[in-house]
Amino acid sequence: MSQMSTRIADPKDMRASVRLASQFMAENNFDAADSILRATLRENVGAPLPLLRLAEVCLRQGAMAEAQSLLDGLIAADPDNGEAHNLLASVHQRLGRLKEAEVSASRALELEPTNPGRLRRLSTILLSRNETEQALTLALKAIEVDPHSSFNHLHIAGVYQRLADLAAAEASAERALELAPQDTAALRRLSDVVARRGDDARALDLASRMIAVEPDRLLHRLFLISLHFRAGDLTAAQAAAGQALELEPGSAPVLRWLAMIAMRAGDHELAFARVKEAVAADLNDTETYSLLATMNLQAGDLPAAETAASRALELAPESLPMKRRLSDVVAQSGDLGRAFALSQEVLAADETSASSHFHLSGLHMRAGDLDGAAAAVSRTLDLAPRDVAALRRGADIAIRKGDLPRAAALAEAVIEIDPTAPVGYPLLCTAHLRANRLDDAAAVIAGAMNVAPHDAGVLRSASDIAMRQGDLPRALSLALKALQVDPGSASYSLVSTLHLRQGDLDAAEAAAVKWFGLAPSLPAPMVRQGEIAMHRGDLEDAVDWTRRAIEATKATKSTDLSAFRQLARLYSNLGDLDAAEAVLQEGLDYRPDMDLMCRMAQSLQRGEHPAEAIAWFRKAVSLEPALTRPRLMLADALLRQGLLDEAEQEIEAIRKIEPDSPELQKLLTGLATRRRQAARR
Repeated sequence: MSQMSTRIADPKDMRASVRLASQFMAENNFDAADSILRATLRENVGAPLPLLRLAEVCLRQGAMAEAQSLLDGLIAADPDNGEAHNLLASVHQRLGRLKEAEVSASRALELEPTNPGRLRRLSTILLSRNETEQALTLALKAIEVDPHSSFNHLHIAGVYQRLADLAAAEASAERALELAPQDTAALRRLSDVVARRGDDARALDLASRMIAVEPDRLLHRLFLISLHFRAGDLTAAQAAAGQALELEPGSAPVLRWLAMIAMRAGDHELAFARVKEAVAADLNDTETYSLLATMNLQAGDLPAAETAASRALELAPESLPMKRRLSDVVAQSGDLGRAFALSQEVLAADETSASSHFHLSGLHMRAGDLDGAAAAVSRTLDLAPRDVAALRRGADIAIRKGDLPRAAALAEAVIEIDPTAPVGYPLLCTAHLRANRLDDAAAVIAGAMNVAPHDAGVLRSASDIAMRQGDLPRALSLALKALQVDPGSASYSLVSTLHLRQGDLDAAEAAAVKWFGLAPSLPAPMVRQGEIAMHRGDLEDAVDWTRRAIEATKATKSTDLSAFRQLARLYSNLGDLDAAEAVLQEGLDYRPDMDLMCRMAQSLQRGEHPAEAIAWFRKAVSLEPALTRPRLMLADALLRQGLLDEAEQEIEAIRKIEPDSPELQKLLTGLATRRRQAARR
């Protein structure tokens, strides 16, 4: 109130009032700016200048509906109001409506073709739509229009960073800093770029310079937290967040960071306490509700996750990202029909959104429809050929479908886009492992360890390689390092596996208990508890845990069928083939699956029911015709029954799919032997 009293403008003096409101906006005092502008509009009804500034205030405060209404009115009154079109592009962009944002930004640029700010705006939107070449062209044009603008060089640094050309991004950010040595945005961009290429010391030095220039800017403090967090230094991240809270007590963004730090540290109770503080600090912050939804999902509390995601969408009903988030949540709750309906709403709003097609691919994967998932990823890559997340998902789908050459090609494309990022290496490693190329997989991970020696995913892959090579002490050492970096489910699962391999059942169980605590509603940690009980010889406990895992599988609509496999294996090892087959049938009734079909066939073989076994092998081949594994089993079963012509057909199919398969030669030898035996008869 004292600040307002020292700076007062007469509402009848429109220009002076707008100037004062702009000063308050620059100081992030949006309430004061809002009050001044509304008073000015009462005296100057319909005046475009205060309306435009009020729309900007609404945008900055997150009142998107009012901002859009004001801008639509301005444009209706004056279709050539370029600033209104430009601001409307920002509204659409914030709501994730990139198609509409591009239309508005294009119109703004059409009205003023050499305006660098509008060139940058459209370039930014095109970059969000993964139209990288056009985005770069516009960024270069902005520099051509004004080569001495630090804003233009700073913008193109961001474009180059998105293209994973870190050298060009760094050079452009350096040039921006030369032109404006105290520009905190340039310092922040350069810090981010050098951090991504691994120079954490320089990144932190640049961040310190940025904070020294503007010590009271919360944005800078948030960036520093993110730097420490990405580097895995949770202690420093916690300290930086504490300093940020001193600067702005009760800040929702800072409290969100504290929640994420606690989650990364494995303190879930503290994480939920922090995110609830963030909700209380700002009841209308969609980002906080989105984080709360994610945390509840990870904790297995699906109703709470849906409540949080619904609240986020209620606050931003036109937001496409929030609709995708709610779709994800209801999908995990098992309501795939509603999830797909929300996804279709998003696609209807913008069919050219790569993010929306990518989201659809995830729903198809959850539904077990790999062909649908592959088609949606293909469409994503049509729209955004260098989208790393889509390339990774495409590789994952190819691995699941058994198309290992395509999986390797997509993983290599991820690495080629940014060789300094660790995400592609574990995928390529998995593709090699599935193809039984252990040496190639080991070489990939050796390279990844040089690039990202502290990345949890890389460490877990290196541990897996060491385990396959028989070096269990090294495997466990690497897994424990991964656990230190990322105390999450994947790390506890691996540590538990390795302790189990070494026969240390107590340590294996301790890790499994931690894993179960992180994800109490998911089947995988229950399966592990059952496996440990089997090793202890406690069959009653093993059956109980695994049966609980089966119920959890059904409750969460999980595609993980390991519980059915484990319980069937347990009964099979006890010699109770009828019980084993009943469990396999239960799994197949829940979800058709090639592996369960093959296991059913093998059980029938053991029970000396060869004809029924062959029928199940045929079903497995029909379900996954591109995979060699069920065909190999079918061919072997046909050979054993003397059905040589049918066996030869399957062998020829295997030869076309995987001509270098090591099992193929064994089948050919067996077929030749059977042919000779038949000829002698």
